[in-house]
Amino acid sequence: MKELIGIAKLHHFYLEEPKIPKGYVSKNLYITWFKTKDFDSNLKFKDNYIPSFTSKNNIWFLINADTIQFKNNTKKNNEKFYIFQKSFTKTYNFIFFLKIILKVIFENKFSLIKIIHELNTDAIFAKIIVEKILLVIKKNNIKKVFLPYEGQPFQKHLVKTIKRKLKKVKIYGFINAIQPFPIHLFEKNNIPHKNYSASPSQINQLVNIFNWDKKRISLVKSFRFKKNNFSKYKNKILLPFNINNKKEIYRNIKMLIESKPKNYFSRLKIVPHPIGILNSRYQNFVKDLEILLESFDYKFSKKVSKKFSLVVGSTSTVLEALEFKLKVYHIVDQNILEALDDYFWPIVKVNKINEHTYDYKINKYKKLIFY
Repeated sequence: MKELIGIAKLHHFYLEEPKIPKGYVSKNLYITWFKTKDFDSNLKFKDNYIPSFTSKNNIWFLINADTIQFKNNTKKNNEKFYIFQKSFTKTYNFIFFLKIILKVIFENKFSLIKIIHELNTDAIFAKIIVEKILLVIKKNNIKKVFLPYEGQPFQKHLVKTIKRKLKKVKIYGFINAIQPFPIHLFEKNNIPHKNYSASPSQINQLVNIFNWDKKRISLVKSFRFKKNNFSKYKNKILLPFNINNKKEIYRNIKMLIESKPKNYFSRLKIVPHPIGILNSRYQNFVKDLEILLESFDYKFSKKVSKKFSLVVGSTSTVLEALEFKLKVYHIVDQNILEALDDYFWPIVKVNKINEHTYDYKINKYKKLIFY
């Protein structure tokens, strides 16, 4: 019901179009997320998800992932930016909601199974954004589309639609999300024409487990993951975007620290997710963890710098920390979905401490992430 009612808020999304002068030619469209801070003082855009193959006359379709509305002052830029964002109001539009429901019902010819499948925020958002992207492609005679590919509903819908309606357009996907349970990439048909991954282990999964055509995926050096990020993970408690079962996570962090001898860990620092920390309940959870660490102050070594990382939830942070030759403890809520296993990750030595706590080691490097 929450997913259904959430459709009524999707009317807030709109597309700001740039003024493209006559003679401006670009065959490349880059689709990616952005935040206001990704534009410097000269309004030059730095993308954190995909590399740019050309230095000028690019057309970008930017999806605002920020918590604030972007004030678009990029009209004078050499590169042209289509800005897709919401108006950041919390009102519901039930006329829009009703129109969407009726449209889905008639498009699916009253098939209850198909209607239920499509009446959720992800499916409707996918239709809205893909419709806007197709207009940009046609208007600018785009031949190549580049995007970070994570198997999200709108990405799959975009790939499927382009292959069906715009057969001359080629899609290039950069798979920069390396998840412990990679089921989001299982579908081998609706994928970009050419794909790139910075993980040899991920390529092995896609080719040998999910049966992707090995000719359609290549290994590249990491663009998103940086080899100089060691200090970002050493002796840190790294929190994900969302924590569903805070009590269970808290309990297992406490149990893990209690179970270790004095001076086993260095003093641990909590690193919250930059978006998650904006939530008040998330903030309270971080404060509770800080109090917990203070109570265990006698357990932490103040002289020797240890090499540990404690990661919470389903995140590629686990794999990146392992590549930095850290001993990684992993606290999870749902172990099947969030913990590493030897089926998808055969080079990782997995030690299960309990249903919610694991520790990992690897002996071969540059296999999880190729820097």
